[in-house]
Amino acid sequence: YPQLEPFLGGREADADMAELLQALESQRVLTGSFVTKAYACTHCMCAYLNFLEVCPDCGSADLTVDDMVHHFRCGHVAPLSDFSKDEFMVCPKCDRDMRHIGVDYDKPSLVYDCNECNHRFPDPEITTNCYRCRRTTPPELQIQRTIKSYRVSSFGENAATHGLDDLFVSILQEKVKVFEYPVLKDLIAAEAHRMARYEVSKSTLLILNFHGIEQIYLELGNRARELFEDLTGVFRSILRESDFLSARNESLFLALLMETSATQAERASERLREAIDALLKTNLSNPPTLETAILPLTEGMDVDGVVAELMAQWEDGESADVP
Repeated sequence: YPQLEPFLGGREADADMAELLQALESQRVLTGSFVTKAYACTHCMCAYLNFLEVCPDCGSADLTVDDMVHHFRCGHVAPLSDFSKDEFMVCPKCDRDMRHIGVDYDKPSLVYDCNECNHRFPDPEITTNCYRCRRTTPPELQIQRTIKSYRVSSFGENAATHGLDDLFVSILQEKVKVFEYPVLKDLIAAEAHRMARYEVSKSTLLILNFHGIEQIYLELGNRARELFEDLTGVFRSILRESDFLSARNESLFLALLMETSATQAERASERLREAIDALLKTNLSNPPTLETAILPLTEGMDVDGVVAELMAQWEDGESADVP
C-alpha cells in the first residue's frame, strides 16, 4: 500500500500497516475487497520469499529432475535418461524400441537426484527462504495474508468529518443539554445522597444503548445527520428540562430522571423505545436495536460497574438484570 507508507514509516512498518487496515475494517471505517492471498515471512513479515525444492536428506537445492518412464511391454520402470540411445528410446531391459507415448510407454511420475549427496527420491521437500532476513522456514509455518483493496466507507466519511463518536452527540448537544459523564456521576451521587437523607422522593437512572448504530452510517451515508436530528427530536420531546442526559459514546446514553419512580421511568422508556424504533424501521432496512435498563438510585451506586455489567449482558444477548 504505497500511498500509506509515508504515514507509517515506510516499508519497515508492513506489519503495523496490515494491523491498522484490519482494525479500521473491523470498525467499518474502511471496506475491504478481496484481491489475492500471499505468504509473508513469519520472522520479519517480508513478502519476498523464495520457494525451493530441496533434498529430504541433506537439504540441498542442487537437484536434477527426470521423468520416470514405464515400458508397457515388459513393465520396466526407470528414469528417462536410462531409455535414451542416440535419438531413439530403447528399453534397457528388453532392448525394444519405444516410439509412441501412450502406446509403447507412459510417464507416470518424476524422479529427483541430489547432486550434493546423490540421493534419489520421488518427492522433494519444499522450503522458503526470506530475501530480507535470510531465514529458511517451512511454508506451512509462514504467515498467509489476505490482500485486499480498501475504500473509505460511508461511516468512515462521517468519521473523517465529525469524528468517530461525535456526530450524534454533537447534534444532541445543539438541542438538548448533554452533560459530561463524570459530571453526571457526581449528580447521581448527590441525588442518591439527598434521597437517602430525606426519604421523601425517588429518582431513577435510565440507560439506553443503540446496538449496531453504525448501520445508520452504512445505509444512509451523508444523510445520517438527518436521522440523528430526528432522533434528537425524540429525546427532546420525552425528556424533561429537569432530567440530566449524558453520553458515554455515540451509542450509550444515561439519563438521570429526577423525581421519577421506576414505574414512571418505565413509561418514559417505553415511549422512547416506541418512537425510536418506529423512526429507525422507517428509514433503515437493518436498523439498530435499542436496549434499555431502568435502575432506582441507591446511595453508593457504582455507575461504572453497573454500565460495564449491562454492556456485558447485552453483548452476550441477555436481557438487563442489574440489581
